[in-house]
Amino acid sequence: EAPASGAYRALGEFQNDDAVQLARKAVALAPDTQSHRLLLLTTLVIANRMADGEAAATDALVQDDEDTNALVMRAYFRQRQLKTELANKDFDEAMMQDWLDDTQRTGIRLVATDAALVVGNFERAKALLAPLAADDKAVALRLKQIAEREAPPTELTRASYPPPNMDCHLTPYGSVCDMKPADEANTASAKAY
Repeated sequence: EAPASGAYRALGEFQNDDAVQLARKAVALAPDTQSHRLLLLTTLVIANRMADGEAAATDALVQDDEDTNALVMRAYFRQRQLKTELANKDFDEAMMQDWLDDTQRTGIRLVATDAALVVGNFERAKALLAPLAADDKAVALRLKQIAEREAPPTELTRASYPPPNMDCHLTPYGSVCDMKPADEANTASAKAY
């Protein structure tokens, strides 16, 4: 707990490299604690260390090959490095996990759509949105982006392609975090994260 708390403090003080090191220490001390792994992935996003983030997400998947959040975050890190084919594979694998409910799967589908849009893959974006209600606000926004076909940015940054939000809540089985697109931070925990 102490290194994890220190990592949060370091983030608050904009000491990103210190936050990464403390989060790594928390993971090393308690490798099966998902919140520490999510903290590490977050610190790596903030520190703009995409290759390290991909490696940390892969390591989380070695620890738990059914970790949906690690899979989605690895896809994010891969897409930021323009490893689009690998990112799409991770997103598709995450959406196929049969224990997800419709809300969780929709969140991942929207995150994957954003990944397709940011590189100008409008056909994939359209296919990802096809099963969703077109009158949903988040879906309508993305359908508008598809129709406008804006040229993708020359470089993917946290501003042009923000990371997914983690919407964490308590369940009878402990704390659970669901992945949602960056513009879907609509709960207090997602906004805080």
